[in-house]
Amino acid sequence: MKIQHYPDSGLSIYFDERDRVRTVFLFSGRTSDGRRYLGPLPEEVTFEFGRGDLIAKFGHPQKSGPNWDTFIRDGRVFHFQYADGGASVGQITIFAWDQKEELNRVAGSD
Repeated sequence: MKIQHYPDSGLSIYFDERDRVRTVFLFSGRTSDGRRYLGPLPEEVTFEFGRGDLIAKFGHPQKSGPNWDTFIRDGRVFHFQYADGGASVGQITIFAWDQKEELNRVAGSD
């Protein structure tokens, strides 16, 4: 797997051996992962959304932990890690649907 980090743009992308995008990480700038991603976010979400906002938008999460929720929508997997005690989004991870193994690894961690 090839990883491209763009910390000045708040973005990291994982590619498979055939250079297909497998996972995209979008950072809020609230963590040490670089600057805030300023491009469009999926599903009209903002980094200011809190856990309650995301549950209202997506429904009950498929997986959940103290500081994260994972939602499946339209064949895409969205993993949100919270900042500020759940009051805002710190990181958004978008997985290709067939990345279930990676999803389980990430969703299994706090």
